Amino acid sequence: MSDTEMCLVNDMPKAWCSHCRGLEEPKPEPLDWFPAQYVGVCAECGQPIDRGDDIARTEDGYICRRRHDA
Repeated sequence: MSDTEMCLVNDMPKAWCSHCRGLEEPKPEPLDWFPAQYVGVCAECGQPIDRGDDIARTEDGYICRRRHDA
């Protein structure tokens, strides 16, 4: 694959494109953490989220801080 072949999704050379190379794109870090008002399940680890737990909204859903804030 040469650098002159361009990705149709993001107009980037295919050799540089994570989409074309089949790589997972990095997920942005959540910015706003807040207390959960409802019970649920963490979108990242699948563990329960209880009312009052610190959570953040991501592209995949809500995640729990106690397991992901490193």
